[in-house]
Amino acid sequence: MRARTLIPTLILIGLLGVAFAYTIAPQAPIAPTAEKSAESAVELSHNNTASVAAATSLPKLTSYTIPVVSAGTVIDAMRAYAETNASFTVSGHEFSGLGFFVDAINRVENTDGYYWTLFINGTLSEQGASAARVVPGDTVEWRYQKGV
Repeated sequence: MRARTLIPTLILIGLLGVAFAYTIAPQAPIAPTAEKSAESAVELSHNNTASVAAATSLPKLTSYTIPVVSAGTVIDAMRAYAETNASFTVSGHEFSGLGFFVDAINRVENTDGYYWTLFINGTLSEQGASAARVVPGDTVEWRYQKGV
């Protein structure tokens, strides 16, 4: 197998393994709080887990809910939100044949086994941010959580 296709294939296999492990791993409930953005009057979800954050050096902010203002992909919705909300940033890498992989949201990077995981309408997405299609009214949530 050529090196050009081997690395993206291995990354995809790893991501699928993380997604599968997440679906079978027990999850502790987290109580959400909400904050409204004055500019866009859009809900931005925050799950504050101060005790977990203190024990594991995690950031207190562990999830984001991104508004969907027009039909398109999740990454389109994220980029549109970033244009209207200067305090929101997303970074990642485009992989040929696989799409966009989110490395960090608001400078909180995938590290030490923690990753940004995509949920659409409360369900773990089987597609990545550049492939998953959404329409206004859908709920797009990114959770920063431990992969197995």
